[in-house]
Amino acid sequence: MDVPVIASGEHTLIQAPTGSGKTLAAFLYAIDQLLHAPPAGCRVVYVSPLKALAVDVERNLRAPLAGIAQTAEQAGTPYATPFIAIRTGDTPQSERARFQREPADILITTPESLYLLLTSNAREALRSVDTVIIDEIHALVPTKRGAQAPNQQFFPYPTLAAVNMGKDIANSNYNGLVFTSRYQGRRGIFLQASYTFGKSLDNSSSWSVPSGQPGGVADPRNLRLEYGPSHFDLRHRAVFTDVIDLPVGPGHRLLGWNNGLNRQVFGGWQISGITTVQGGAPFTVYNGSADFSGLNQFYDRPDVTGTGRLTQDNRNPDAAFDTKYFSAAPPSGRVGSSGRDQYQGPGLVNFDFTAAKNFSLGTERVHLQFRTDLFNLFNHTNFSNPVSNQSNANFGKITSTVGSAVATAVGTTAGLVGGGPRVIQFSMRLQF
Repeated sequence: MDVPVIASGEHTLIQAPTGSGKTLAAFLYAIDQLLHAPPAGCRVVYVSPLKALAVDVERNLRAPLAGIAQTAEQAGTPYATPFIAIRTGDTPQSERARFQREPADILITTPESLYLLLTSNAREALRSVDTVIIDEIHALVPTKRGAQAPNQQFFPYPTLAAVNMGKDIANSNYNGLVFTSRYQGRRGIFLQASYTFGKSLDNSSSWSVPSGQPGGVADPRNLRLEYGPSHFDLRHRAVFTDVIDLPVGPGHRLLGWNNGLNRQVFGGWQISGITTVQGGAPFTVYNGSADFSGLNQFYDRPDVTGTGRLTQDNRNPDAAFDTKYFSAAPPSGRVGSSGRDQYQGPGLVNFDFTAAKNFSLGTERVHLQFRTDLFNLFNHTNFSNPVSNQSNANFGKITSTVGSAVATAVGTTAGLVGGGPRVIQFSMRLQF
């Protein structure tokens, strides 16, 4: 049986489409080596740019280790989880000193931090390293990007690595129209309906971007090419809110006897709900397999070769949009004509419901509340944006749903609401 190249002990370069498992393959080999060798200090060093670090470590290292530990426990096999240390510019001094005294099995770091580590006394802790994993190599070694023009004329010093720079030069513009209707009843009924029609435009929405979207600008010398809908642009959003004190218990016609048992069992009940209906978040079609434009980035957009508007059907996960609307690959030497964030993903419908019981603790100001919250009450399926990377085998398909039923970050498919699988939460709180 042939031995995989990555297990031969030789230097290995893995080239494959985004999301195909390159980093995972490297980590699995490293973990296998750790499990079959006695402890010997730091054995594995993983180097990646800071903005990709957290996601890669969680998905490609911590998740596999958790799975291995669970399998070993079920099989009754002794297993010691490798110790992991992270070294970045934010790492506290105490953690840095600890690594020097007690080197971890696996060190996660960035190029800048690795340089500082190698030029300090802590480099002695790296003498036992036998595996180095370099991720996002195109960001570390510009010469690996290829010879597409005008790469050489833009970057005359190919021996230097990429330089990340953040500047406050972006422009944004928002216009919106809000309609709100509110009803406040005398008997503990509050109803509110709000509709927002808005449009947010900019040439850079944030330093971080939604998962699966390009992580930078196509041409940093021409930001006009980036002007388009914001990552968090939601054209239509309607929210309906209700809070109702149930007319049951003392003071009401139904079960209104004013005695201790009746107050504790039937009094003080309240129900509330939030219904959210909104349009989809925008996404950008790009190709992450190579530096086609020569502008030293992997976010090149293709040309639009179809006519009219892009045909989309976000209700069909297998063909969310017409992939033939775009050129098979981005053009060489320039940015493609397909704009940033020009296409809309699936909308979102979410129902949250709460039932609460208030208990008086002797005074009107102090109450104990027990509540049940049901996020996404009807477990309605809300799809995430389709895969928009041409180099991904699932280009044009929807492969996931919104992940969280409660609040999510700005710029994700769900915007500021939830929409993920139903979550039921029980809680108790003291109000005073």
